Amino acid sequence: MVQGPDYYDTLGLTRGADDLSIRRAFRKLALKFHPEINKDPSASQEFNRMCEAYDVLSDRESAACVRSFRACFGHVFHSQILLRACLLVCCMHA
Repeated sequence: MVQGPDYYDTLGLTRGADDLSIRRAFRKLALKFHPEINKDPSASQEFNRMCEAYDVLSDRESAACVRSFRACFGHVFHSQILLRACLLVCCMHA
């Protein structure tokens, strides 16, 4: 089983964080993990995860879909593909 990405946790935020908190958290972590600044090979992966989290949470509709999806279906999935497919369906019907 695969646990889906927790976008709030990725940015070090609590659920329901406001737009300003999301932006500040992303910028703080971006300075730490940007591949041009941090030469650690894992920094690039972490930066990509942060960008995905920011893209979703900074869009109010996407963030609402994530919250409602988690409330309905929980966190654990059999595969990452199933997680993304279910999230897409949930957002289409929201």
